[in-house]
Amino acid sequence: MVDGWTSRGGVANELQASYQRWLARGYPDFTGGQGPRLAVLCDPAGLSHAAGTRADYFVPSACFTAPETLGFSRGFVRDEPGMFLVYGYPHHLLQPSYLDAWVGLLNAAPPNPLPVTDAGPSAPLPPPQYRLHSNEVVRALINRAPREVRFRDDEATVRALLAPVHYLCTLRGVAVRYGCTEVGRWGALVAAQMGANVIV
Repeated sequence: MVDGWTSRGGVANELQASYQRWLARGYPDFTGGQGPRLAVLCDPAGLSHAAGTRADYFVPSACFTAPETLGFSRGFVRDEPGMFLVYGYPHHLLQPSYLDAWVGLLNAAPPNPLPVTDAGPSAPLPPPQYRLHSNEVVRALINRAPREVRFRDDEATVRALLAPVHYLCTLRGVAVRYGCTEVGRWGALVAAQMGANVIV
């Protein structure tokens, strides 16, 4: 399976669990005994089999979380005969002006070098009320209401390297803190503290 990033490992864990459920139902092992493999663009926690980088790297398409902007395509194993069910993009909801504006911003932006983090397999996870890594924080800012966003770096660095994340914080009126060393210990550039009633 190919995905964007691993964050806390929800997709990696569910991929393994769904594979075990598949086998438990008596379906054939289509992996040749190797189990499912996960490839991602960025994997700060070391949960995938292949990754473009281990750094917490902002992926611009993380901002596209709704069919009005880009949509998505995923394959799912299902119980009925036939192996996969695939979500199709609802073209009637496409808003080309959003995409054109976004592509224009990306083309105008200077190249953004990969940031370096201390992430590794032993990096501790934060308490469960936190969303971790830049792409998950973007999703939380768009789809939820974080109480606070904590950045590892100082404000100037954040404005240079994570401008879209900072902008969303301002737009949503979310409190921010800079220079949070615990975020670096978690192997991340940024983390969002969610409310107690939010499932993360």
